[in-house]
Amino acid sequence: MDGTELLEIFCRRRDKYLEVAGVQAVSPIDFSLRISPTGKEKDPPHLTIGVGVHGDEIQGVQALNQILDESYDALANAQQPVLFVVGNPEAVKLQRRYKDADLNRQFSKGSIDATVYESKRAAELERAVQGTRYLLDVHSTIAPTRKPYGIFPNRVDLVEFMHHLGTDISDIILVDILSPEEGMCFDEHLYFTDPKCTPITIEVGCLSDGQSAVDRARNAIYGALHYTGVIPGEVSLQQYPTLWEEAQKVPNSKDSSLVLDLVNFQPVEKGFVLGYKAETPITSEYDGIIIFPRYNNSNVPTLVRIAVQKAS
Repeated sequence: MDGTELLEIFCRRRDKYLEVAGVQAVSPIDFSLRISPTGKEKDPPHLTIGVGVHGDEIQGVQALNQILDESYDALANAQQPVLFVVGNPEAVKLQRRYKDADLNRQFSKGSIDATVYESKRAAELERAVQGTRYLLDVHSTIAPTRKPYGIFPNRVDLVEFMHHLGTDISDIILVDILSPEEGMCFDEHLYFTDPKCTPITIEVGCLSDGQSAVDRARNAIYGALHYTGVIPGEVSLQQYPTLWEEAQKVPNSKDSSLVLDLVNFQPVEKGFVLGYKAETPITSEYDGIIIFPRYNNSNVPTLVRIAVQKAS
């Protein structure tokens, strides 16, 4: 199923909520659906679910379409305001990562580039989600990964939110947020601008994982809906997440290259050969795991990172 078909399905299912009398539903921006209990129509969203921020990561869109269909009665009677949004619909149509620029580098910049679709879309999303209490942003990885994972800063409420999603995602890569000058990710924008918000990003698997990634995204969205009290449901505690923090960063250079087939969450021992700078081996300085190996990309500043388990 291509991206255009997925968006058409989303719109048909959204319109069912918009057209039924008694359901407090609106579409505040293109390819979005906000449902509110009576009396809370003007409140900010209690929960925002983001999918399709990158247009080639369609598993989240597929999962959301399933939920809008199979949970109509529960969502039509939502107990807290909830916003569902397809982040980058133009890129989803193309099934490319972005149309003009990476949407996850356009937030919090403070100005809009009218020539860049994603710059305009980021401004729309910022307005739509203002004041939201929770954000779950659903992604998939382009490169292979041995595990799905959460990726966000080290803050207790963020870890607890993912812990209560009830999925099999049991690892978190801890990261620092980008700066407004660099452009921020969707969740980072809320982390940066609203300390009361609990925003997290999850990677539900690799693009090639197919239905298993869709199922994981579906379970995560249901977990968020239950945990935040949007719809009734049992909150399932998963295994407490393992936290990973960056310990080593290998800089990129013209004469540096990685050995073949490094993948996310691949365990390595201290001294493992990661690649070469000219003819000199580049080795891991720690017992840990591989994160974010970059192949065939001369523009990135870092070739690969080593992460170690954060001490409790």
